[in-house]
Amino acid sequence: MRPDPSLKGKGHGKDENQVSAMPQAIFFACAFLLNDLFSLAFRYLDWGKGLDRLLLLVVIAAFLIATRKIKITISLPRKFTYFIYAALGILFLGYIGLIGYSVVSTAKTGVIRLDQGEATFRAAIELLRGHNPYAKGALLDQATYFYLLQKRVQLGVGPAVPPPQVQSVFDAYWRTLNPALRTLLLPAPPPNNPAAALQTRILGYRYGLVILAISTVLVPTFGPAAIPLENAILTLGLLAIMIWILRLRHLEKPVIALALLGVMLDVQIPWNFIYFTATDIWAIFFGFLAVGCLLNKKEPLAGIFFAASVCSKIFPGLIFAVVMLRFVSFRLLKYFFITLFILITPWLIWDTSGFLSNAILFPFYMPLDSTSWSAFVPFKLSIIMHILLLLCAVYLISKIIFSQEKRWFYLMSLLTITVAAAAGEFHNNYVPWFSIWTVLSMTDWCGREDLNLQGVAPTSS
Repeated sequence: MRPDPSLKGKGHGKDENQVSAMPQAIFFACAFLLNDLFSLAFRYLDWGKGLDRLLLLVVIAAFLIATRKIKITISLPRKFTYFIYAALGILFLGYIGLIGYSVVSTAKTGVIRLDQGEATFRAAIELLRGHNPYAKGALLDQATYFYLLQKRVQLGVGPAVPPPQVQSVFDAYWRTLNPALRTLLLPAPPPNNPAAALQTRILGYRYGLVILAISTVLVPTFGPAAIPLENAILTLGLLAIMIWILRLRHLEKPVIALALLGVMLDVQIPWNFIYFTATDIWAIFFGFLAVGCLLNKKEPLAGIFFAASVCSKIFPGLIFAVVMLRFVSFRLLKYFFITLFILITPWLIWDTSGFLSNAILFPFYMPLDSTSWSAFVPFKLSIIMHILLLLCAVYLISKIIFSQEKRWFYLMSLLTITVAAAAGEFHNNYVPWFSIWTVLSMTDWCGREDLNLQGVAPTSS
């Protein structure tokens, strides 16, 4: 029996609209789930799977391109909406439980999971002792120390202890940061040997100034637990920023809830940023905080936070700076460069070459590893593919900055995928670089075309 047209909008019509919109809502939810499944796949296709990881990136990019013009309407029954909110509540409790375990276990044992957090903790201690963590001869990167050990031996800057004792001496140094033990492990380079000198100045702290500054404040009070505690606060803050940005897009509450669910179900976020202590969360947090400030027309704050993102980790910090160029203004750039100047200048004065080598140029000194496809293809083919990736990045950056494209979240997702594909190493803590942008780009399927992100106009070509 067909519904009475006269009842349209008086109950039956509303139910009919909800039913007709349900397939679109299911597709929307499945798209987020697919993104989370891809993120999970990176967890298992890790070391030695560089080509598989590239294939996953290509599939994600192809999906985004194929769905870029989709326009859908989400209208959910109230019971289904309550189910989404309940799932968010359960996930949030799971996050809180994992935070509690991570912080408490580190406080009890002193063990910081992941070399990035370990290096941050020890860099803070070195700075509190008056030593420059970025200086030539600093030794705060355990993984790189042993990875390049044989190369240093060949260059004449190997450890001044018998090979069987290197590990035990390093363990003693790692516990105490004793300068005498550091000198044994990393002797001064011979004169007129630039290659040896380089090897002694790329083992310092290789993460950003903002991370170091805040950790130096918190470590005296919280000890090793300060590192997972910082990451936990930033992760929860990131979730709040996601809600803020989505609300600035004037999206419906079910869309915001589904998008937040998509972000929280991304296994790489709690795994790398809460259980482990990957430093990418700092750049991601400040980057999206800057995007939110920019969309809310708070240009001075946006400029400060864009600089904080870059000064937390060069990549993905510099990728967020592309957004700044889309909405560029003199005031925005002024606060960005003033903040950069204030943060960076003291370290450049203290030890220019050490700071540049560790904090900025370090990735360019490292050989390829097996998480990148580049390690598995002939050199000439790798060069050709990197040229193509560079051209893609230039094209996407130009589109983001100069075009009137309203769905630039989609372009940012493609750009971060391109950068990840071009990297000489592609570890799992890089996945949220693009997975979060991918979730945001999917919300554009439900956005209003007459809104250009709170009326902020991009620059014109």
